[in-house]
Amino acid sequence: MTNQPLFDTAAVDEMSAATRHLQRTLEGARHEDQRSTLEALEALAAAQAAAGAAEVHLVREARRQHATWHQIAAALGVTRQGAAARFRPRGIS
Repeated sequence: MTNQPLFDTAAVDEMSAATRHLQRTLEGARHEDQRSTLEALEALAAAQAAAGAAEVHLVREARRQHATWHQIAAALGVTRQGAAARFRPRGIS
């Protein structure tokens, strides 16, 4: 078995870019400015989508490596049942 990184470069770049964009947008956001608030929400949604995709990938990788739902839940700070319900492929009990 080769020692490969968990993510390809494109996935890491996407998460980094989304995070940088969110940071720049939040730094520029001003109170009482609806446009900057909405831009910040869009940037947050993009960062959450990138993080969510990474989370799913890492959970699948952890399961492939035989991590238990208890271990995954502890890493995520949720209950075992919550982690399994959220990430277990549909149709598998």
